[in-house]
Amino acid sequence: MDHKKEIYIWNVSRHYEQLKRLSFAALKAQYTSMGVPLDPTMGKDDIIQRLQDLRLWEELPLASLRKECLDQQAVAPEAMPSSGSLQSQKNMLIELLFARSCERAWESQGLPVSALGGFQGTAQVLKQYEHLESLHGTNMKQEYKRLGLPDEDRVDRKTMVMRLKQVTLWQCLPPGELRAECKRKELTINETEMAELEDDEQRSTTLVWRLIVHQYMSAWEILGLPVQRLGNVDAVMQAIGNYQFYDEMGVSDLKKAYLNVGFPEETGLEKQDLLTKLKRCVIWELLPLDELRKECTSLQVSNAASDQSSSEDDMHGELLQRLLVYLCQDEYELKGIPARRLGSMSLVRHIAERFEGLEAMTATELKLEASKLGLPVRQNVQRLDLLIQLKDVAVWSTLPLDELRRECVTRAVSMKGVNFDIETGDEEARNQVLGLLLFQAFTSTFESLGIPAQTCASFQACSGVAQAWAAIDKLTSAEITRRYMELGCSPVQHVIRLDSALMADRLKKIALWMEIPLLEIQKECRTHHINSIAREGNRDELVLRLVAVLWAPKVFPPKVGGVPPCKPGMPQRHAGGPPQAPPSRGLPRGMQGRQSPGQHWKAHMPPGSGPWSPGKGQSKGKLPGGYSPWSSGGVPSGQQGKPKASPHLSLHYQTLCVQPTAGAEEVKKAYRTMALKYHPDKNQGVGQEQAANQFRKVSEAYQALSEHLKIK
Repeated sequence: MDHKKEIYIWNVSRHYEQLKRLSFAALKAQYTSMGVPLDPTMGKDDIIQRLQDLRLWEELPLASLRKECLDQQAVAPEAMPSSGSLQSQKNMLIELLFARSCERAWESQGLPVSALGGFQGTAQVLKQYEHLESLHGTNMKQEYKRLGLPDEDRVDRKTMVMRLKQVTLWQCLPPGELRAECKRKELTINETEMAELEDDEQRSTTLVWRLIVHQYMSAWEILGLPVQRLGNVDAVMQAIGNYQFYDEMGVSDLKKAYLNVGFPEETGLEKQDLLTKLKRCVIWELLPLDELRKECTSLQVSNAASDQSSSEDDMHGELLQRLLVYLCQDEYELKGIPARRLGSMSLVRHIAERFEGLEAMTATELKLEASKLGLPVRQNVQRLDLLIQLKDVAVWSTLPLDELRRECVTRAVSMKGVNFDIETGDEEARNQVLGLLLFQAFTSTFESLGIPAQTCASFQACSGVAQAWAAIDKLTSAEITRRYMELGCSPVQHVIRLDSALMADRLKKIALWMEIPLLEIQKECRTHHINSIAREGNRDELVLRLVAVLWAPKVFPPKVGGVPPCKPGMPQRHAGGPPQAPPSRGLPRGMQGRQSPGQHWKAHMPPGSGPWSPGKGQSKGKLPGGYSPWSSGGVPSGQQGKPKASPHLSLHYQTLCVQPTAGAEEVKKAYRTMALKYHPDKNQGVGQEQAANQFRKVSEAYQALSEHLKIK
């Protein structure tokens, strides 16, 4: 044995003895000082062996190191270092041998060294493993929660560390290796979804989530997450993400999220109460339709489809709304809001906001609000009574048709004559039923104002009369005289001698005739021996005949042939002969000689805008609340033919800050102004959420009014 070999053996042996005398902590410190992560599974003998191999390689000559590298497959022959000093070549070869030694040890422990990119990639994973091993208590739970793992109280620290290491390993794998891992676990991958992601980092994150969900499904089931009912990994992933999002919120932010769903503001709610309800909403939103139906059945919530549900998505949304109402219905019912009957969270929120607005109004403001809706108001009505009436109208205007019918049954309101067939449509039937409810609720109020409600027979007719009478009461004496002269039934010299109060009463009488049913006008005509044969379209002529007979000056010509003159409007009797029919133009005989055809009141006024005309297009049988022909002296320019607005639509007019008399152009202009004002892009910062809610209301109002006014 030569001298160099003896020295080599002596040095190696001496180094081995020194290592054996070191403590485990000192060995670990020496090992990690080289920048190599310490494998948690390594014991004292493993570290000594690794350090001893390193010292052995340092003592070998360059040629022996080259041979060792080839034997250990630490480097390919063509990649063997050959440049630089001998010492630098030796250092490179030692590093390669050490790395290869570590890789083999790691592979024997099940680490995918090649998939992680070799020594460096695996070393990074082990450093993270080392960090996880050092965590305890709260820090461990925070890391566990950060990675999205199921937070189970019964999981011990060892299990938590093992799960954390598994997720850490998946996070370090490239997308290709993650795909292979998903394939081994028989997980499907949505290639379309993957292609839409921007980069490999996002793709890796998505694949890791799939692996996590698959790995820990049973654990989440224990925590109350219905993994099997959700039906697919995507839904589970979204539910977990939403759970984490809410878990990280403070109490104030949770309350905002709670109110945004539509739940009422409540005092005394703790964080856990808020989380429970919000997480329940998350699950309902993600459940497939069949499971959502089962959920409704278990909670005794109706799962029947409505006429508005034209697709599965519509049905899913409708059932979700019913379940959301179920969670808060008791709180809303205490506030007088029939949440169960409304059946939709959006409708419940609408009524809640409407109630808040009404409750904030003074008595004067409530009277003005009732007037805008075409509702009658008693002279000495108490604020509380008026508030209750307006709340009832708000609820009725929002209830679905089935609930309106139940309301009629409860209030003993007959629905005879309402068409509920398919051709009529739900909206038309709703308007008819709503009109019946309003008529019963306000009959006594109309009667207190002197309006014969039973004769009018409908809310629309009563409301039209009330609005007309109110407008007449606001006229000056000169305006009353002008209106009366426009009737053309009396010469000027006769009109100027009439008392203005008498003329006002007559104008009110005309307004009443224009609203009551045609049969009642015909009965009135027959009472005064006037020809009553006419159709609804000839109502004006019947009224004209009544005016001429009742209020035209009584001018009796002298007797002719011994036959006394008849009253104006009555057929003339000739001696010994039958009575003659009145003139063919429908004008009462009493007006003959004073006016030529075409010179009576209708001849010089716009069509449909006579002093008692309801306005062109304002047909009978529709809901009240629209424009009165008596306001501001007749139908405004451009308003002929505009449909009356129901209380239901009047809320939308109010949202756009326009009168129910507004036409299409005015509605368009108001919408553009308010949409620009409340657009979310124009309201950044603290008020953005409130502006977004208002923007939504403005859009909904414009959509409803566009359909009502036929805006293109």
